[in-house]
Amino acid sequence: MTPKETASKKARRELARALDLSELVQHHDRFLRLLDRFWIAEDSGLSFEELEGLLVNGMRPVTLRDRIERHVFRNPGDWSTEDLFDNLGVFEAGDARLARFLEGLVSADVLLDEHLQEKTVGTINGHLRPAGVELRVTGNDGGYPVFTVVSTQLHGTRRPKNIIFASFHQARHPLPVLGGQRHRDRRRQAGRHPRLRP
Repeated sequence: MTPKETASKKARRELARALDLSELVQHHDRFLRLLDRFWIAEDSGLSFEELEGLLVNGMRPVTLRDRIERHVFRNPGDWSTEDLFDNLGVFEAGDARLARFLEGLVSADVLLDEHLQEKTVGTINGHLRPAGVELRVTGNDGGYPVFTVVSTQLHGTRRPKNIIFASFHQARHPLPVLGGQRHRDRRRQAGRHPRLRP
């Protein structure tokens, strides 16, 4: 996402509500690797005094990863996508970080089903387009599409309006192009070019 085009907190929250968490977390380890890359820090969110109390009692502090394991994987349905995004900090994250996260979310590293990739991209784009950006296929990774967040308002990212098919086959009698080299050559040969007259 470009600095000019931002997805509002409201748009991000509506996007989270539209995504089906059970489809996104089908591959536990792959999904957690994505979260590790963008969001999860081994911070428990506890104050120093609370941490000290836990350590004195021999208990390990509960981390965000622990909460995700519990509420997303061990007890499916405890958290919605909105709950997960809220705990991760997606709603407050910068646009570039959100864009890279969404690209990773629909990548073949997380979603191993191309139809699910395309379905998820369609859902995400419905919420990103009003902000002037969308996920678009920009490459291929082992047969799976690679999606990148691009602006829909830049000249180079517009979809073509017309597709023109051309042939490299040369006609038997090419027509002279006015002002072109062939036309000038023919006029010279015929003696009608002003520079060739005596």
